[in-house]
Amino acid sequence: MSYYDLSYRYKYELRVPVMDLFDLALQTEGHREVLEKFINGDGNDRFQKVLEDDRTGDGDEAEDIYRRSRMNYKEHAKKYFGLASRTWKQMWLLCKLCAPTIVAGSVGLEQLLHSSLDAQLHYLVGPDMKKIKASPQEYDELGFNPKELIKQIVEMYLFLAKANKAEVVRVVGKDERYYSSNTFSKATNFVRKYGLLSSGDLEAFTDFCKELAEKVSQHRAAFDEAEIPQEYLCEIMADIMSDPVMFPQSKKVADRTAALRVIMGADKDPFANTPLKVEELVPQTELKEQIHRFAKEKGIALEGGNMFD
Repeated sequence: MSYYDLSYRYKYELRVPVMDLFDLALQTEGHREVLEKFINGDGNDRFQKVLEDDRTGDGDEAEDIYRRSRMNYKEHAKKYFGLASRTWKQMWLLCKLCAPTIVAGSVGLEQLLHSSLDAQLHYLVGPDMKKIKASPQEYDELGFNPKELIKQIVEMYLFLAKANKAEVVRVVGKDERYYSSNTFSKATNFVRKYGLLSSGDLEAFTDFCKELAEKVSQHRAAFDEAEIPQEYLCEIMADIMSDPVMFPQSKKVADRTAALRVIMGADKDPFANTPLKVEELVPQTELKEQIHRFAKEKGIALEGGNMFD
């Protein structure tokens, strides 16, 4: 067995027993209640940190393992799809049980929506769906069930929207890479055609997509028309800030969400390249108030809502 085969085995296959235990535990109401109380209570901060620390940076390594592995490509693909299926199932369970906590964490919510739900919907029913070239028989051989995956994704949107629809709509709407009203419309038609949702959930998702399209259109129009002062824009994302903070060494100002993401990835001030902890960020209270007044006047939606609403 090659080094890359071993790397794959230790890094991916050994997760399966842990996932099996998690699945087994969540089958009983008592364990689900304990998890929900923990995440929404004393474990809230720890759960948010896990969500925010979760990185997709292993992608290159995983791709390298896949490319250089000597395993049969179909068997290798089966394992990837098997692991992916289990992972999606657990994400679905967490969204169902812990939606309020997930929505409350801006960094984790954005990662979940942009990197997972929006992206997968884009590839499954959006413009890139044509790149999926396989027969139904090959789907079965690999354990790939697109109908079930789309159903899970749609239900996860509904779980999160039930906790805070306005925030979910706002975060999805700012995803300029994957969000498209046409993609969500296709998803609605897909779940309707194959009867994947109950009538109530189908109506809820249809309303969600309609509101999402309207809000995105309004927000983008307001954003394009407004002449946003440079000092209101994040130094990292070049987007209007909702909670500006200053990096103490470089004196650069960025939105808290963007700053947290950078620090959690490197523990450094990205501009001064010096060590930095989250608690060392300096809140810009006066600037925040100015931005919120400006956004209120111009009709621009801000992360977490406007302090003057």
